[in-house]
Amino acid sequence: MFFNEVLAVIGFFIFLRDPVFYRKGDYIYNNVISIILIFFFYALISLFFFNNLYGYLRNTVLLYSTFSFFLGTRLYSAMSKARKYDPIFMSAIYPINRIGYLALIPIYLCKYSKRFSIYSFLIIVLGLVGIRFFISGSTSVAVAILLLFISLIFKKTKVFMFFIAVGFVIWFFFYLQPHLTTFMTKGKSSAVHESVILQMDGNSTTRFFMWSHLIFDFFPENVFGIGFGTPMIKKQFLYKLNMNKVANKDPWIEYTLGAHNSFITIFIRCGVLGIIAFIFLYWRIIGEFANDRANDNYSKVFFFYYAFFIVTGIAMLNVILESPMYAAGYWIVLGMLYEVKKK
Repeated sequence: MFFNEVLAVIGFFIFLRDPVFYRKGDYIYNNVISIILIFFFYALISLFFFNNLYGYLRNTVLLYSTFSFFLGTRLYSAMSKARKYDPIFMSAIYPINRIGYLALIPIYLCKYSKRFSIYSFLIIVLGLVGIRFFISGSTSVAVAILLLFISLIFKKTKVFMFFIAVGFVIWFFFYLQPHLTTFMTKGKSSAVHESVILQMDGNSTTRFFMWSHLIFDFFPENVFGIGFGTPMIKKQFLYKLNMNKVANKDPWIEYTLGAHNSFITIFIRCGVLGIIAFIFLYWRIIGEFANDRANDNYSKVFFFYYAFFIVTGIAMLNVILESPMYAAGYWIVLGMLYEVKKK
């Protein structure tokens, strides 16, 4: 029940053994420390205006789970020493039926492959697509598309691909805006009827309405975030989404429900300060990814790059970083990537 918290506590004590707050030229480490300090700042100032104590404590998962990053740096060393058929290592990949374990596909391949190759990439992508047919759910396919997009990023194309990604996001939200207006005035069925995209997948449609509502109706008045322990998605909005069971099941749903996109949740709760820290983190990681491809396209580090991109894709479509169940997994994978890059 408190597995995520146990991992975070272990990571916290690992950090306390060597509490360094800045390392020259160490962009991943310094970004993680920056994110911890930003979350700590919001946790601190939220004490003066939070509306619900339980909601406040639930929102602090953003802060304390970050320390799992330091545990991830140690887990890489432990995994590298494990034998190929070690039962402890094998047990980590068996729960593949849960979407949160998708990142273990490249990590598993790393243990049994001497070098990363095009075949490794194809196995990862086909594995994600295969999960869609055997387990259902659109997340794995969306993550596979994200990996295909990232695979087109090279040293000479990274700026161009960045503008394509930003342009697509801007276009997508402005595409959703009139449909959000229809949704708020005439209801969900009328809004969905107007758009082919909104008719493709029911779960995705619900996410899209959540995202556009938070971006257009919430963010303009809360540029620096709403903090922790404050309501984010009101029950009235959930009723309009036909999420009555979800809204009525949890009395604190307005404080605990994420946007089903962890980065939008961070954007709303911590404002521009919170999201800028992640933008810098990804800008540098993707830049290093492109540089490493130019230097050695077959290095084992790419297994961990793609593992991190997978958990990123999952976090873009699910409640991950703000979840007391899954947040540690994101930071552990980042910690493993950080450590393997150092090696």
